[in-house]
Amino acid sequence: MPEQHRHFFVYRAWMVHFYTSLGLVCALIALTFIAAGNIKPALIILSLAMVIDATDGTLARTWNVKKYTPQFDGRKLDDITDYINYAFIPLYAAYRFGMVAGAGVAVLAVAAIAAAFGFCKSGAKTQNDTYTGFPNYWNVIIFYMYLFHFPPVVNAILLLIFSILIWAPIEFISLSTKPLRKLTITIAILYSLVIFGILYLFWTDQPYTNLLWLSLFGPLYYIISAFYLRGKTGANLELAQ
Repeated sequence: MPEQHRHFFVYRAWMVHFYTSLGLVCALIALTFIAAGNIKPALIILSLAMVIDATDGTLARTWNVKKYTPQFDGRKLDDITDYINYAFIPLYAAYRFGMVAGAGVAVLAVAAIAAAFGFCKSGAKTQNDTYTGFPNYWNVIIFYMYLFHFPPVVNAILLLIFSILIWAPIEFISLSTKPLRKLTITIAILYSLVIFGILYLFWTDQPYTNLLWLSLFGPLYYIISAFYLRGKTGANLELAQ
């Protein structure tokens, strides 16, 4: 390979890492808005961080980033960014906006530690590109808690349940999971459009409740697909025996 071509591929690989790191910039901006008590722009920024996270992996695989930057651990950068955007900041938002109260505030500490342990599990993502246990989508949980206006005691219970589910022996799909992949990507695109519609209505102070209820098809599909994967795995085990 000509040296100038290799330099280009190395430069492109570093640009992918830089693109991933923009999620940290989003995190910092979102945190300042939340600290100031302004959740609307914070939700927009955190949604932008999710878009970055959903696309940087594809770029990394397509452009063979590991080959051209072997001295840099892009997975570790991604995990750090995801922990801040998917767990730490949403949990702080739950405290800042009073989604938990009294003794329930302690559950935030439980969730923060459980999330960190979840990111550090060696089998957090399987060879089949599935997540083992609840994959730390605390931003989604907090999103629904806030917009549905659940009482603090309900929020505390939900946070505790999902903290426990991080250790559950259940496989959840990712966008890379081969079974149902086309359907999963289609659902993910539709779900994203609905969520951005909700954010627009929320931003402009228009009623969003009906669209919010409609958006539950996303989490529902996520749960149903987990049962599907479990059944498929069980069937494969029986055939193997």
